[in-house]
Amino acid sequence: MSWYWIVLIVAAAVGLLLLGIGYFFFYLACVRVRRPEPTQESLLGRAVFRGHQDAVRAGWAWMSQQSFTRVETRSYDGLRLVGHYLPAPEQKGVLVLFHGYRSSWRIDFCCGLEQYRKLGLGLLVVDQRAHGESQGRYITYGVREHRDVLTWVDYVNQKLGKDTPVFLAGLSMGSTTVQLACGLALPQNVRGVISDCGFTSAYDILLSVGKEHLHGFAPLAVALAIPYCRIFAGFDPKGFSTLDAQRKNHIPTLFIHGGSDRLVPCEMSESNYRACAAKDKTLLMVPDAWHGTSYLVDTPRYEQAVRDFILRNL
Repeated sequence: MSWYWIVLIVAAAVGLLLLGIGYFFFYLACVRVRRPEPTQESLLGRAVFRGHQDAVRAGWAWMSQQSFTRVETRSYDGLRLVGHYLPAPEQKGVLVLFHGYRSSWRIDFCCGLEQYRKLGLGLLVVDQRAHGESQGRYITYGVREHRDVLTWVDYVNQKLGKDTPVFLAGLSMGSTTVQLACGLALPQNVRGVISDCGFTSAYDILLSVGKEHLHGFAPLAVALAIPYCRIFAGFDPKGFSTLDAQRKNHIPTLFIHGGSDRLVPCEMSESNYRACAAKDKTLLMVPDAWHGTSYLVDTPRYEQAVRDFILRNL
């Protein structure tokens, strides 16, 4: 066999290997995985809730006692989106909450929902596309999800009226979802956004998490996965940035982040805070909190910040 054919075969093998690696990381990062519904026991077993079991038990007990109503709407691209709605006794507005990556509202908001209801806010907790009961095959890190925010706000306005004060809240990928939505023409009755530990773009978080596990190989792995994101999932990880959206954002925004967050670096919330064009913007850093645990680590400070923010914008 000539050197020409040897080189050609080796090049083809390397090319196929790289294509396979790219698809593997795309599948790992973006393709929906069906998971069982969370239970109190499964939450108590999570490392992130270690040391906060009493708060989890109390939050789960409160959620279990409430009569959430299952609701549906259709996304801009035809997917069935599912949420659960709980009105407040003396309702003054509605809070729409968006959970994080491969998570659910029962996990991410198992603690803290009661505080919002005490402030007079009805709760609309949604299953993001490709999660829970909502349809969808691909997770796009807020890129396609952020247009679902407008869909849910329109749903609230149709059901409760366009004068209903609406607040948006998100944790982790849900935070990025609502931040990106701030770059859209949201209805004027959207009064405020609570953004807890969000990342700045799909590309940034894929690279950040990749470096944590793959070290120097991460940039190549992400680069190989990007074509599959575009072809199959219909999004460009580099195409949308919360920084661009925040430069257009004039909606009051409360940014929250744990100072010990190793999954989503707190610098991302700091960058979003600096980019935000809103006159009313606040950054709450909780030094000892890991990813998504700021409420649990410093509940009084978290609740005070949220209370002040909502009451002055309600």
